[in-house]
Amino acid sequence: VRDALKSQGFVQYKPVTIAKDVNEKTISEIEERAIEFPGVSVAIEPVRDYPEKNLASHTLGTMGKISEDELAKKQESGDTRYSKSDIVGKTGIERYYEDKLKGEDGYKKVEVDSVGRVSKELDVKEPKSGDTVYLSIDKDLQKVSDDSLEKIIKAARSGGTFNSVFGNYSAAGKTAPYLDSGAMLVIDVKTGDILASSSYPNYDPNLFATGISSEEYEKLQPKNPNDVLSANPLNNLVTNGAFQPGSTFKMVTGMAALEGGLSPNYAINDPGVIYLGNRPFADYVWHHGRSNHGYTNLYKAIQESCNIYFYTVGTGYNWQSKEKLGIDTGPEK
Repeated sequence: VRDALKSQGFVQYKPVTIAKDVNEKTISEIEERAIEFPGVSVAIEPVRDYPEKNLASHTLGTMGKISEDELAKKQESGDTRYSKSDIVGKTGIERYYEDKLKGEDGYKKVEVDSVGRVSKELDVKEPKSGDTVYLSIDKDLQKVSDDSLEKIIKAARSGGTFNSVFGNYSAAGKTAPYLDSGAMLVIDVKTGDILASSSYPNYDPNLFATGISSEEYEKLQPKNPNDVLSANPLNNLVTNGAFQPGSTFKMVTGMAALEGGLSPNYAINDPGVIYLGNRPFADYVWHHGRSNHGYTNLYKAIQESCNIYFYTVGTGYNWQSKEKLGIDTGPEK
């Protein structure tokens, strides 16, 4: 304590923090014995709080001490609200909307004597809170999404059963013993709003609100840094995951075909597999039982995720009858 006070030199009017996050008993004792402790006081500092802890942690993001580069950029842009001791948004919404969430610091102008002690207060400016940012995320749906993603990953890894109100799914015989991460996104199809965004594993952003310890930060590091899909609590797989688009791209192919003149009732008799040169291109049901989808139009192709149908409309060519469909599609399109 003596060293901390001495280091202030001629700026003793600036407070020295002796302890943080003190309990109510300590606060009471200091207040009750104020006469015995001249110059000692309890101050309240605002701290970012995440009451739902891990919920939507990747979307909300993390806080951290401002870096020299970040401070320099703020000053170059003419933003004078920041100082080298500030905590700022580092990831997620915290970072993206930092300029909106940041308020204005208050201050006191004081008169000091020859040894730096405050003798008079000249001016006081109260701090101002930043703006409020509202997200399209639905808290209750986000919780369902987070919980469901964790449960289904654990069930798939162990070969157990994923239980839900919509039915139970057994992963017996289909275990994925190395599965330890995943992502889920829920979108309002009418507006495009993101209603829930889950990445597993996640973390508690409260750890970063006042500066995370090296021990806690080490616990959040990936198990295998060479594997992009290894369990990594700090990696948002929704936005940073490297995944093949797979069957989700059928929506794009189908929409392009409709815009190119395809009737959704156009149908093929799905053979299960077609060949380009000597290479087979097949349906999932062909690979897992040499089956096919039979008579299939666009509705059924989307419902059952029929690969051959989308190969057909995507190329604008019927691979069985060897006829062009007469629609404006194709690889270049």
